[in-house]
Amino acid sequence: MKIRSGPRIWRSLQSLGITQSITAFILGASTAIFTALPSYSAEQIVLNYGLLEFYLSVGDLEAFAEEGTVSDQLGFYLKFLTPQGQENFRKVLTAPLEAQAALEEGLPGDVEVGPVAISKFFSSPMGRGIITDLGKIIQTDSRFNGGLSIRSALVLSAADPEGMTLLNFLKRFPTRQLRVNSNQIFSLRNFLEDLIKTTDKVVAEIERKAEAEIQSEPDIDYEQLPDIREPGERGFTTKQIELVDRERDRRFYVDLYIPEHQKNEKLPILIISHGLASHPEHFTRGGSILASHGFFVAIPQHPGSDLQHLQALLTGREFEVFERLEFINRPLDIQFLIDELERRNASEFGDRLNLEAIGVGGHSFGGYTALALAGATIDFTILEQQCQQILGSADIALRLQCRALSLNPEEYQQHTLHDLRVKAIYVLNPVSRLFGRSGMEKIDIPVLISGGDSDPVTPLISEQVQPFTWLTTPHKYLCLLYGSSHTEQLTKLTMSLVPQVGELVEPDPQIVGTYIRALAVAFFNVHLLNKDSYQPYLTAAYSHSITVFPYTLNLIHSFTPEDLELIISQPH
Repeated sequence: MKIRSGPRIWRSLQSLGITQSITAFILGASTAIFTALPSYSAEQIVLNYGLLEFYLSVGDLEAFAEEGTVSDQLGFYLKFLTPQGQENFRKVLTAPLEAQAALEEGLPGDVEVGPVAISKFFSSPMGRGIITDLGKIIQTDSRFNGGLSIRSALVLSAADPEGMTLLNFLKRFPTRQLRVNSNQIFSLRNFLEDLIKTTDKVVAEIERKAEAEIQSEPDIDYEQLPDIREPGERGFTTKQIELVDRERDRRFYVDLYIPEHQKNEKLPILIISHGLASHPEHFTRGGSILASHGFFVAIPQHPGSDLQHLQALLTGREFEVFERLEFINRPLDIQFLIDELERRNASEFGDRLNLEAIGVGGHSFGGYTALALAGATIDFTILEQQCQQILGSADIALRLQCRALSLNPEEYQQHTLHDLRVKAIYVLNPVSRLFGRSGMEKIDIPVLISGGDSDPVTPLISEQVQPFTWLTTPHKYLCLLYGSSHTEQLTKLTMSLVPQVGELVEPDPQIVGTYIRALAVAFFNVHLLNKDSYQPYLTAAYSHSITVFPYTLNLIHSFTPEDLELIISQPH
């Protein structure tokens, strides 16, 4: 099955004119980049290009947006855009950004992404880092870092009764000129273009490998096999328990999905670790499906990096996006949960839990959690080198992982995060670069790593494909969900910031979910319960057989460091 080329979220940026010329890039990519990361000047935009400087009046932009009037100066720049590109640019200037509404969909009802929340976020360590990097691109009229000015304009424009628009932001930028550092713009442009082209090649190679694996696999009529995408036949009950780890002074709740009793049965255990700013309820559908297939599912809260913590940040009760000790506490949460399941097995669960068959799944930061439990360790030397080369705010995943450098390596090494009771892990869109090759090589249990080609938060190559190539465990799987972003909320947010990426709309939000749950049922049945009857589902042929356009699914078993090095070394 052939798939369309290119990570679409980045393709959409490129289609606005990134590669045409520096002028088109400013009017085109700026529509995406400067809207997502708002930035211009109060009266005049100034672009330096070598010894030359180019000027664009904010008043001209306002007249163009509100009346369609094109000044001679603005006309010079607009000619580099297509008629449709000009119309899109005009709409973006005055359209209220729906980013607030998209974000608020995933937040409690009493949390608003308004001026206070924006101020709090950009005052946090992670937010200050983002703003400082943006300030290297968007400078004040005195050529100083524009980070503080950007934050001020964001806060003031968010408070405007008309809503946050690009023009509102421009009018509130506190210096007369907004200066665009062309060197930084070129670096960011090159970063995005290289990401697009390299991801294209990796996606094509994964597809080629999948086709090759299909040719070597026995022919199977999957219509004659049970459809594991559907809920199982088991009934189940739900329960929430609260755990208190007094040694760490940490209290958290756990959502349980408990299959109905069957005689002489021991239930395999699946623990799911949620991502940053998420919560256990996000996995209600997944927990229900897995329980219907006979798994005892436990989904714990991670209080230092969950939705409640984000809520506290946005309302001024916390000062960090997530607590730095979460790199330690998250795996310890799972360990404490397993301890409690062992302790309560006889008294609360009728001695029905199979404590020899424990698997862990995780999404994003939860993927890090699962990998740490499987034995991966942070390589602080490699991470520090990567963080010194961080490019602006384009690499969100690396910025998150750089927070680990605030840990004392000796303190980190005092904790044994590897848990031998965990027998297999399935990680979705994980952050994993911080482990480096030496850390990933320590894993010796079955691993399934899944990523999406349209994920700007945890990019496919650096966070999934390359870490996969470092695995030495004999049972490993790499899954590519083509067309999938990081979360459904991120897809909506991206669309609100960049209207041109409308093709990212999921026609059915459950499509990707059915892929993920089917693979989980098969993977954990094979690697926790040794049920060979599920092995046919862990094949490239099965992944192709259930693919529903446009979300192509590819599952492969091999992708080596040499494969990736060859792709990266080839000229684009």
